[in-house]
Amino acid sequence: MAGVRLTASGLALGYAAGPVITGVDLSLAPGDRVAFVGASGTGKTTLLHGLAGLLAPQSGEVAADGAVVASPGGPCTSRHAAYMFQRPLLLPWKTARENAALAATVARPAPDRHATSPIERWALAQAEEHLVEFGLGDFLDAYPHELSGGMCQRVALARTLILGRGLVLLDEPFASLDVLTRGDLQVWLREVMDRHPATWVLVTHDIREAVLLADRVAVLGGRPAGITGWVETAGDAAQAVAESEGLLRATVTGGAAPRVGATHTRRPVL
Repeated sequence: MAGVRLTASGLALGYAAGPVITGVDLSLAPGDRVAFVGASGTGKTTLLHGLAGLLAPQSGEVAADGAVVASPGGPCTSRHAAYMFQRPLLLPWKTARENAALAATVARPAPDRHATSPIERWALAQAEEHLVEFGLGDFLDAYPHELSGGMCQRVALARTLILGRGLVLLDEPFASLDVLTRGDLQVWLREVMDRHPATWVLVTHDIREAVLLADRVAVLGGRPAGITGWVETAGDAAQAVAESEGLLRATVTGGAAPRVGATHTRRPVL
């Protein structure tokens, strides 16, 4: 699948304590790769939950390929999205192959859920295929405690991609890893994105990670938070990093973003 067209209009998200995200308008074409960056507490994960259909909006709506998947008071669905959490969340009593197959096994439509043998065979075959692709062919039957942190994250991504959804959401997937492992996996993930076309949305604190993995970077700021600016990552990566950092710093401090080469792109979201 080449990806879904994802839109959000007037999106506001929050909890009982108050609003967290407000006024987000977003339009992503199939195959887009977008990263959201922002200071801690700006609601990056909350925004991801809203786009995934895991959190009902306080106002506005989210649509995938024109079908509303989240709106106030209406039914929310996450059938359009596959979500990778910050931690791998592998079940310790299952092997790497079984963990990778788990989501596809439980996500079958209700009429198929009782035909466990065919579903499990298909899911396990898909898991093996993805894990071999991800360099874990020698660890198919290893348990989580026998895997490194980077290996566990690869298993978690395999579990996410096996679902075959057109929207892949990544919630700081490498935040818990050491800097060397994180750098290796960032390059590896870019290659995975090239091999698995989808609409990819990433949230991260790491601006360099955002520039490497995304075609556009959106900066979140304010309280409640909104999108304060966009940076195009095509071209000079160092300049894109500097512009993103300048935008983020200006958002946090309330000052003006410094000019670094060409000015940052404050592009309206259609």
